[in-house]
Amino acid sequence: MQKRTTYSYRIDKDGWFAFVVIPDFYIFIVYNYINADRHPKCDICDVYAHADLYGLGKGIFPKDKFPKLPAHPHCLCRIKPIVDGMIDMSKQKDNVDKSGKAYIDTLPKREQERLLGAHGRKDVMGGKKEWMQKARGWGSEGFSLRIPYNGGSRGAVGAKLNDTNDPSGKKRSAAAEPMYEEMRRVYLKNPSYYANKWATDLGMHPSGVKRAIEHLLFNKHHLIKDGKAYYGRFEVDYDIAATLMNIKNGNIGEKEMRLFRHERLGSELMYRYNYKYNDAHDLANKKHNFEELVCGI
Repeated sequence: MQKRTTYSYRIDKDGWFAFVVIPDFYIFIVYNYINADRHPKCDICDVYAHADLYGLGKGIFPKDKFPKLPAHPHCLCRIKPIVDGMIDMSKQKDNVDKSGKAYIDTLPKREQERLLGAHGRKDVMGGKKEWMQKARGWGSEGFSLRIPYNGGSRGAVGAKLNDTNDPSGKKRSAAAEPMYEEMRRVYLKNPSYYANKWATDLGMHPSGVKRAIEHLLFNKHHLIKDGKAYYGRFEVDYDIAATLMNIKNGNIGEKEMRLFRHERLGSELMYRYNYKYNDAHDLANKKHNFEELVCGI
């Protein structure tokens, strides 16, 4: 019964995010995380509901920071959207450590131990560890929507946008930017760990993964747009963003492997052999053509 309830809840929230949050980029905050009547014991949901983790108010999360659901077996917490304009987004800040600890400080010792563990409570209260390192059920990677899309691997957020329903490309650009930022955020938490993890997933050497992701997401390049030269990062691309989310979520297919091999080779051609971007891109496509796999998505 426990597994049935938890799985049913997860399926319900997948559908809720796909229908309400993901397609409409004007709805980007969720709140009312907890239904206290069904929640007699303290756990991570209490922190989510009662701490102001992002400076927007208690229980309010930016969409890209929303925690993983279900948070624990039998989790039945409720969520509700907040539309752009209902709160002041300029107040958003990362307040996770400070605000979460402030809430935990208000709990009785028994509830702190239920949340952190007996030894974890000592470490957190003694200043040796951050509460996120010890809290049971805490997940830093956030909610990952599980939906398939045509012709590719599972798991890309909002990957149903295309030329038909987004002829101007504005929705895709708006969707891609937070996905790029999420991949940067995850990688920077522990570059060595994620380079090794994704290398294993993709069948590459960690140095190749590191070169690919830094080339694609972090480094600046000499580029040309509308006939004008500029120096900066690559512009965001929706299909690449969706593929990056697959890699982040461990959903690896030919497209994901080809993207990183393309970027690794492109980087080597540009910075080891001094090819210009367009020439390096065309040569990399001859061996690892990512574009042909996403054509029509």
